[in-house]
Amino acid sequence: MPRTQIPNARQILAMPRDALPDLITTLRANRCLSPMMERLNDGLLSDDDDRRLRSSAALDRLGFLCDA
Repeated sequence: MPRTQIPNARQILAMPRDALPDLITTLRANRCLSPMMERLNDGLLSDDDDRRLRSSAALDRLGFLCDA
């Protein structure tokens, strides 16, 4: 079975909106949703303003609330 690629914030932001539900389903089925969320949450805490903004935008695009 091929390994599931965990997308980063830039990749999530570049995906078409209609691909996001399948992404979430695939990540969940392959137990990769939590690692992706951890990576995005780490980005919210970054000292790098660009990384923080990308992570916040990616979480928003996925439908998750973010107070950053």
